Amino acid sequence: MKLSFIYHVNSNWETLEKSINSIFNQTNKNFELILVYDDPNKNVVNEISKFKFNKLKKFKFVSTNQKIGHSWSFNIGLDLAKGDYIYYLGSNITISKDFVKNILHLIDNNKDCDLIVIDNKQSKVITKTFNKIGIDLFSVLTPSIKNKIYNVEFLRKNKIYFELFKYYPLMHLLKCLDCMKKAVFYNNPKLVTFANNKKYSYNLYNIFEQSTYLIENKDKFNFLKNNKDNNICFEYMIIYSILYSFLYKIHQSYWKLTSYFSSNIIGKALHTSNVWLTKYIPDWRKNPVITNNLLGQSKNLNNYFKDFKFRLIYIHDFFK
Repeated sequence: MKLSFIYHVNSNWETLEKSINSIFNQTNKNFELILVYDDPNKNVVNEISKFKFNKLKKFKFVSTNQKIGHSWSFNIGLDLAKGDYIYYLGSNITISKDFVKNILHLIDNNKDCDLIVIDNKQSKVITKTFNKIGIDLFSVLTPSIKNKIYNVEFLRKNKIYFELFKYYPLMHLLKCLDCMKKAVFYNNPKLVTFANNKKYSYNLYNIFEQSTYLIENKDKFNFLKNNKDNNICFEYMIIYSILYSFLYKIHQSYWKLTSYFSSNIIGKALHTSNVWLTKYIPDWRKNPVITNNLLGQSKNLNNYFKDFKFRLIYIHDFFK
């Protein structure tokens, strides 16, 4: 068996049925599903009970008595997986009926691949192979683990696991890059749909812990040594994590609430971001990726945030 799905069931139950149905409806059944369930929410239980998982050829069910989040769910799934590759997903992801068929075909043509990055933003099917780390590879990367398919042997051999109870996706990605020999980028506009989460099962402020650790320990990553371009991209990925993975998600969660409480939350998030960036990357606005759109496919961060520049408190001071 070549592909294992690790499915973390959390409190985002509204899209759960559609998401799991997309796995049941696969045209190629050569996969296993590992369901990690850590939320006794009544709505979640009702949704889960609708499915007849015994109809799947390969199915494992893991239920915990506490909330364990993305990190531990991923680790559990990695230890249990029988497939050669794993894909970690949740209720905000819906896959096309030919997802397994397409991915297995991609794997067959790239047998020694350590990492597959999937995307749906471009209008045509695109496949690119990368045998070294550089600007071209960084142009298709984001910190998220939910747009990547991992070689199981590669992760286990290099002991690439998440910290328990800490969701550090960028750290996980950089550990992969440090050991990786081959990656494949696969864009297919019909492959997968990513919905915005309304709730997050992890503490967004962990991103600052993660970023501080990475800045202070960057010398531990071999691919950064004596490589100016990789260091520029490394710095950009941290800026991306602060502005998008943290600040954008905070804004997305609270901006519609006009209360004084929500304004304070957004204001605090903005202040925290500004303080952190000023301390650790004081010239972050001059990073070539941001100023020159160096990575090509990556959006200029200032433009990325233009939609809510006018809403965030003191945003003018932040971007001036």
